[in-house]
Amino acid sequence: MSFEIKNTNEAHRDGIKILIYGASGIGKTTQFGSLSGKTLILSAESGLLVLKDKDIDVIDIESIEALANVYTALKSKELEYDNVCIDSLSEIGDILINELEADDYYGDSSNSFVKWGEYTKRMIKIVKMFRDLKGFNVLFSALSEPVEANGSIKYYPMIPAKKAQSKLVSLFDEVYYYSMDKDDNRILNTSRTNMFEAKSRSGLDKAIIVSDVNHIGSVINSINKEGK
Repeated sequence: MSFEIKNTNEAHRDGIKILIYGASGIGKTTQFGSLSGKTLILSAESGLLVLKDKDIDVIDIESIEALANVYTALKSKELEYDNVCIDSLSEIGDILINELEADDYYGDSSNSFVKWGEYTKRMIKIVKMFRDLKGFNVLFSALSEPVEANGSIKYYPMIPAKKAQSKLVSLFDEVYYYSMDKDDNRILNTSRTNMFEAKSRSGLDKAIIVSDVNHIGSVINSINKEGK
């Protein structure tokens, strides 16, 4: 029996996997233009005009089948990129639930509980499949959503089904909440507070001001540098 022994200081070589979420218009898609290397955007929403001055490949995703076909091509190396960006999980979630509701069984209101269970299972599977692609940086964007619990409000990535939503954050080592501070600076928050979920297992500072030299591309470069 043979084993492949790896080392923790090589973990970044499989690619950095990041979930970045925030309000509509905050600049999540714009961040994809800051990535080093060859980038592919899987676009499930109409928001790429902000990248018109960039040279980035795009595949429009209008169905879960189309998303699965791209995944297969990436996994087999038929498509070769340094970065894969899914824009956005919120829209992918809507596509998935629409497809389930078009099914006679899941579309039956009496099967609502089963439908949401199936949605959660499939959505988590999609995220894990792309997250586990090796050799790519994979970035997921999502809208933010205020969720009330125990009388307080906390922001989470917006996808249908609360169970899937709470599970989503646990699937990543890097989850950044993109927001504006009181001075109108755009901030990548990398540590959770009582107002939002965020984390960075790579040890990034809890608040990164996004500027010309400090954006998601330089964040990934920094993680890779620290891992060398």
